[in-house]
Amino acid sequence: MYHILVLAGVGCLFTLLAAVLQPFYSINLWLSDQLFIPEPPSPNIVIVGIDDATLETYGRLSEWPRRLHAQAIDNLSEAGAKVIGLDILLVDSSPDDQILASAMESSNNIVLPMVGTEPLPTTEPEITFNRSLLPVFSLEQASASIGHANVFPDRDGRVRRLPLLIRDSAGQVYPAFSVAMLHTLFSMPLPQEYVLQDGALNLLARDVSVDEHYRLRINFAADTASSPYISYGDVIRDDFEHSLVK
Repeated sequence: MYHILVLAGVGCLFTLLAAVLQPFYSINLWLSDQLFIPEPPSPNIVIVGIDDATLETYGRLSEWPRRLHAQAIDNLSEAGAKVIGLDILLVDSSPDDQILASAMESSNNIVLPMVGTEPLPTTEPEITFNRSLLPVFSLEQASASIGHANVFPDRDGRVRRLPLLIRDSAGQVYPAFSVAMLHTLFSMPLPQEYVLQDGALNLLARDVSVDEHYRLRINFAADTASSPYISYGDVIRDDFEHSLVK
């Protein structure tokens, strides 16, 4: 009985500490959000969104024939896009895979996402996952690069940090989707090793500040509402202003 009472007391103590410290944790997150200086969005980044109008025209994304993505890639390439991040998981085979792979190979600038699932305890600095959801092999081979699309919200549900690297259980390291896109944009191969030195990773001749788990603090200060935007349905139909992506 004594041991039960002691354990109950310890549990109550931790609950009390959590209740006391939680407001300070939230305040600290809020204060850290105020450190960033508002900046205009980059005109070199164009968001192509699968919006309600696109879904009304083509139906559920999971049921789309992949020739639609091939058509979008052809149209963006014709418009002069330097790198295309097709942020859609393509993990299952489809009858149109060869059509899409051909469009990707012709464009030669497509970055595809993968995601890690089932996080594992590890002594490695990179966040490690037991499983990897990778693109279909033919599409992976046709892509210019692969990057992970994993995100980790803070306790308040907001995503403030992006792991620039993750690792799978076999030891394979994947850069963040945005890192893979940048290297493709500048026609630079991804590093063979990612060396953390003085709290920074050197990527494309720049030192990028990260924490001990290779996480970058994201600057959300840009006014994304004014970012260049095109509906994905308009891209598929080639009904958009090409100068936006040239």
